[in-house]
Amino acid sequence: MHLLFNGEWTFLETAAGTDYKEAMGRLEDFQPVQVPHDWLIFDAEDLYRDGTGWYFKKVHFDREMTGEAGKKVFLCFDGIYMDSVIYVNDEKVGEWKYGYSPITLDITGQIKEGENRFAVSVTYQSPNTRWYSGAGLFRDVQLMIAEETYIPHNGIYAHTCKENGHYCLRVETELATLREDVSDYAMIPNIGNYQVDYSLLDASGKQVDVTKLTETYRDAEDEVCDATGNPEIRTVKVSTYCMENVEEWDPEHPCLYTLQARLLEGDKVLQEETCHIGFREVITDPEKGLLLNGRPFKLHGVCEHHDLGALGAAFHKEAMARKMEIIKTMGVNAIRLTHNMAAEGVLELADEKGILLISEAFDMWERPKTTYDYARFFPQWYEKDVAAWIRRDRNHPSVIFWSIGNEI
Repeated sequence: MHLLFNGEWTFLETAAGTDYKEAMGRLEDFQPVQVPHDWLIFDAEDLYRDGTGWYFKKVHFDREMTGEAGKKVFLCFDGIYMDSVIYVNDEKVGEWKYGYSPITLDITGQIKEGENRFAVSVTYQSPNTRWYSGAGLFRDVQLMIAEETYIPHNGIYAHTCKENGHYCLRVETELATLREDVSDYAMIPNIGNYQVDYSLLDASGKQVDVTKLTETYRDAEDEVCDATGNPEIRTVKVSTYCMENVEEWDPEHPCLYTLQARLLEGDKVLQEETCHIGFREVITDPEKGLLLNGRPFKLHGVCEHHDLGALGAAFHKEAMARKMEIIKTMGVNAIRLTHNMAAEGVLELADEKGILLISEAFDMWERPKTTYDYARFFPQWYEKDVAAWIRRDRNHPSVIFWSIGNEI
């Protein structure tokens, strides 16, 4: 279960370096804000001021939504700009340095029945980019509530390819558990009494007939620990299907299908996840150029920074939709997401409107371009950023190229 967690945040801008105890001692000074939120834009005469912004909210949890009832609870941010620290019930549960990559934190061990306190600090020091970055919780925040055995956030990978004139769909779904009764890998492929089934729906909501070709299970490549340090067991279900009469996705006809995955324990549905996918074939040929669905295709592209002009860096999907409509009237059919991961809503809009994307990660690696940019943290953090970035963006049919750096 995914819950939008944007509401009821309060905010206080403080001097750079203000610590948690001092900030929490000033809760009467916090003011309500609307998340996504960019706190730099509110003083247009000083858009590059140093500071530490603090966000705070209180939420009541029923026992059925806590670890005591066997639930897993995750806090998911699509981006916090930048150098952030996250607290739950006065305990630090995580930190994240980059401002543009998505963050998922397991907070099961910190959530309790009754009132829970959430706080986020965001430290901004200028100059840290070559453009206006904004600062704060500038993208969506979500809570994910799951069972002890669950499909992790962004844990489904759907890949389409064409073979012998027919489309195949390969779906990889991660399953994670801490349960002792399924801790023996010999119990795979069933993982105890757990199964995952799939449905594919067309644009009208009608279920599509598919032919299952293969189904296998493999160990996940990485061992993952929960918030208490207990190693989770992860396995991946890999299924391949063949389809007839597929409508292809392209900029003139951005046909999207809905993939539904259900995690079952016997007949009981534990979790449902959905994602939109598109069937398209992309080939780069040194003589013929880019071929999209078998035909030559010219990219007419622009570079798109993450901000929304006078609205600042806080992401508003309606404003971005308007921007995309405008650039499409210019003849644009492709966008390079400059110079960093964009908000997930940008990719969703590109899927819907038929705009091809270059998804880009960084503007610098170890060598800085400005005094306080991400190069300070890159060697220790880039692997986490890249993993989070690719896991989030990999299912979007609009993404045809990946860029690991701009002008490095």
